[in-house]
Amino acid sequence: MKKLWQVLLLSLFVIILILIKVGSQNSQASNIISALNTTPSPTPSSSSFGGNGGSISTAPTPTPYVPPNPFSYTPLPTNTGGPENDISEVSFTESRNTAQIDDYITFNVTIQNVSSHDKVLNNLCFQSSDGNFGCVWNIHLAPGQTYSASNVGSWTSGGTKDIWVTWSQDPINSYQPLRSKTLMVNILG
Repeated sequence: MKKLWQVLLLSLFVIILILIKVGSQNSQASNIISALNTTPSPTPSSSSFGGNGGSISTAPTPTPYVPPNPFSYTPLPTNTGGPENDISEVSFTESRNTAQIDDYITFNVTIQNVSSHDKVLNNLCFQSSDGNFGCVWNIHLAPGQTYSASNVGSWTSGGTKDIWVTWSQDPINSYQPLRSKTLMVNILG
């Protein structure tokens, strides 16, 4: 029995060495290695090996270690007091809702500072389902003050395009104004 355990331990050692070598190329192997690094329990008794129709006791299935996800995050709580509630869309219109490819459509938006303090917007951008098509930069708004901007867009592919505006007070976070709407234009082509 002692010799059988020596053979089993030597085999386990060889498997671990192979998995370590493969593990440097495959992260999944490290999970297998950590699962193999458990002490078998219970130890089989001598009566379980010998005789007619004897059996080998097996160790319980180990519980694998799952490391925490380094890319997980806790979303910030939503409330009504954040900067996303400081700018409201007063109106948003298009000069026409149907055009040919490469035709120009003019978009007009009016926003208002509905907060109780001055706002400096880094940008006010016109967005479409095909991407950003222009921004106005560095807008200063006193409480209650409105600001109007116009932009012209044209498309090189046909289809229905969604158009909306976003604003930002810094280079990272963008918001849609309160009471914002999305316009739809149909580009024929």
